[in-house]
Parts: sequence; C-alpha cells; structure tokens
Amino acid sequence: MTALQQFLDKYKTTIAVIAIAVLCVYSQMAQAKTTITLDDNLAISFMRGQIDTRQYQGEIFDVEILNNGELVATADRILLKSEGTFKEPDYVIQQFEVDNIVAFEDGMFINVQSIQARDFHLGWLADDMTSTNINPSDWPRAIYEMKNIEVMNEDAGLTLTVPHFEITPLQFDQLSNGKVFFTSLGFEMPSMQIAPLGNGATAAEFKKWLEAAGLPNLEFSLLAQQQNALQSADIVTNSMIQTQIVGFLDLAMRFEFYSPEEAFLRLSDTSRWGDEADAFQSYLLAESKLGGFTINIRDLGLLAFLEESGEYPPYPILADQLKDIMTSYMPETGAPLADAIGHFLVEGGALALSARPDKPFDIENFAIALFMADLVVREINLTAIHTP
Repeated sequence: MTALQQFLDKYKTTIAVIAIAVLCVYSQMAQAKTTITLDDNLAISFMRGQIDTRQYQGEIFDVEILNNGELVATADRILLKSEGTFKEPDYVIQQFEVDNIVAFEDGMFINVQSIQARDFHLGWLADDMTSTNINPSDWPRAIYEMKNIEVMNEDAGLTLTVPHFEITPLQFDQLSNGKVFFTSLGFEMPSMQIAPLGNGATAAEFKKWLEAAGLPNLEFSLLAQQQNALQSADIVTNSMIQTQIVGFLDLAMRFEFYSPEEAFLRLSDTSRWGDEADAFQSYLLAESKLGGFTINIRDLGLLAFLEESGEYPPYPILADQLKDIMTSYMPETGAPLADAIGHFLVEGGALALSARPDKPFDIENFAIALFMADLVVREINLTAIHTP
C-alpha cells in the first residue's frame, strides 16, 4: 500500500466531511441573490448571471425589481447588450430581451410574456439632438415588440389582453441645419380584448353592456403610422389610423398637413418647451396648413346597437333633423353632405368623407366656418359619399 493510499484510507472520513461542507457552501453561494442598487430608490436582484452597471449590459435570471425595498416586479430573464456610454448620445441598445415579466401595484397585475428591442439609438432623446451620431440608414433595423400582454385590474373591473404589439420600423432624416427628425414612426396592435373581471359594480355594468351588444368581450385592432418629409421649407406630414371594433365598425382616417421647418427646429429645442410652450402652439397653429383628409366608416353593428339603446330618435327622424340643421347652417353645400350622412344612418353601409383643397388650407382659417361655413366647405372641397 502506497503512502498516498494509507493517507486517504486514514483520513477518508475527514475528507468526506470536508467535501460535503465545500459542496454545501458552493450550493449556498450558487443560490445566493446578487442585489445591485440602480439609484436611490430602485434596485435589482437576481439569482444567476451578471450585469455590468457601467455599460448596463449583461444577462441575468430569476430577477426581482424593488422600489424602496418593496418588490414591484419579477422576470425570468433579462438580456441587455449595448455600446456607447449610458445616458449619452452615443448609447445604443443593440439587443434587449425580457422573458415573462410580472409587475404588480395598487391592485393591478401586469404580465408580459416577452419584450424584445434591437438597434435602438437613444441619442435622439438627449437634450441637445445635434450631439447625436445617429446614422439614419441604421434605423430600419430597429424593432420593439411585446407578446402576450395581460393586464388585470379588479378595481376597474376589467382584464385586458394584447397578443402582440409592435412599433413599426423607425426612420430618420436631417433638417436643413443637420438636426435629426422622424420621417417614419407608428405601431401595430392586431388585437386587444377587454373583458369584465370580478363581481364589482363596474364589472357588472360592463357585462350588462356587452350582453346588450351581443358580444363576449370588447375586441379591437389598431394601426397607426406617420410619415414626415422635408419639401422646400415645409415638413409634409401624412398620418394614418385604422381600427376595427368587432361587432361595431371599421374606421380608417388619413390626414395630410404642412408645417414650417422652423416649427420642427423649435420642437427639437427642449429648453423652450416650458415658458414658450403656449407661444409655440399658437405659432404652429398659425403656420400649419391642411393638405387634405379622408375618413371612411363602415357600420358593423354600431348603428343597430345605438338605435336599440333608445337614447336617440329613430334614424329617419334624426336624418331629417340633421339635414335641417346643415342646410340652415350651410345653405349652399349642406344638402348633399346631409343626404349622404342621412342615408348612412338609415341604411348602414359605408360613409366616406374627404377633403382635398386645391392648395394647402390654413388651419387657422377654420375659425371662419362659424359664420362662413359654405366658404370653408368649398375651399377644402369637402365631400361625403354613402355606399350601401
């Protein structure tokens, strides 16, 4: 028997005890939480992984978020990859992922199965936008989306579910002085369901309302998009909103506005938002122009629901009343507009309202509609068409 074998045989019990002790300590160390204070009130605690608080990047698991020592949220995993300096114009979120985050506060429960963001340049959020090094060609890659969002609020008596929400690709360009501005932004939410929760008075009222509408819950979709383009000394803005409220209506709206480039330059100067906010709004209103709009409404059951509520006169009577008011207010242009709207009320179908001025119409001139409505209708070429 070798000396080593004799040593191991003599002290095997002691070695076993030490090994078990080491394993126990290691196990406790592996399961110990790491807590990092992010600011005076906010802290983050996690069981596994690591995070660099100088660059705010890393991957952590079994996460708890605390505010003033109180647990306010948990997450299975958080991943953050970045470059640049945090809170500085060069800071870029290359990849951000959160799995199964749960937040709760004041009777509200929020659960999001996943959050993903990629290639977000935060320089445009800085006070001085001229310091950002945003490359507009990078932005089409940027994404932000959330999946399977659930919000429950017993006090409000409802639960809200969103299977998918996504910010559409962001794009930027530069003004004549080099400052960055949005050229494309928007979001998509293909579906949102709102249902009663609990037995409270609010939930009971909501249930009653849904039963009257013949619906198990309230469901709708929403798509919004805005495009901005620099043309000469103006920013031309085209905005679009589309929504469908299941069992009620389809609605699509498009608007075109012209605003002076100077307004966007003022908007980018956040130091002027406070004391000069009212003056800026007045200036923007005085200088902006309407390029046109279209509003398309298709009835999917809303008119019948409102009629059955008994809160309105029968639609034929309501259509006649509307025509009387519009023709007295707009004797030259009111009748065809009132006829289209009246047919929509009585027959359902679809109603299209559109305006296309021969040249952009000053927004502030809408004030003259109070006493010269026919002039405004003619100037913007307002029309209404009913389709059964």
